[in-house]
Amino acid sequence: MTAEALSTRFINSSEQLYGNADKIKPIKNYEDIVIHGDKTGFAYHDNSGKEHYYTVHEFASILKDSEVYGGNIRLISCEAGADGATAAQALADLLKVDVMAPSDVVWIMPDGSMTIGITPSVNDGEWRIFKPKAGE
Repeated sequence: MTAEALSTRFINSSEQLYGNADKIKPIKNYEDIVIHGDKTGFAYHDNSGKEHYYTVHEFASILKDSEVYGGNIRLISCEAGADGATAAQALADLLKVDVMAPSDVVWIMPDGSMTIGITPSVNDGEWRIFKPKAGE
């Protein structure tokens, strides 16, 4: 996986999503990390369109080695905080930081605004905060 230098967008720079993510308004006390994902892990699409899947442990290692990581995370990754999901909680436990994650698919609009829901026009999801569990 190759993120752009000093970028928190772990997505291919040729994707429209990359440009949209650049316009996301930051929130206080959280660092935005943008990556494709699901309830259990993360994915990166290379220039040929091939998907590379990463477990939470693998992505936590990538973040630890990154020059851009360093605190609480707003994880902009589809379904990472959904009911039954393990991705956000596991990342919080491994990195020992709070992780805010969406409860459903997260849509990033061209202006950087976001909705959480089954389609971009249905904003019925929420951001959930996962705190690291002691002893993890």
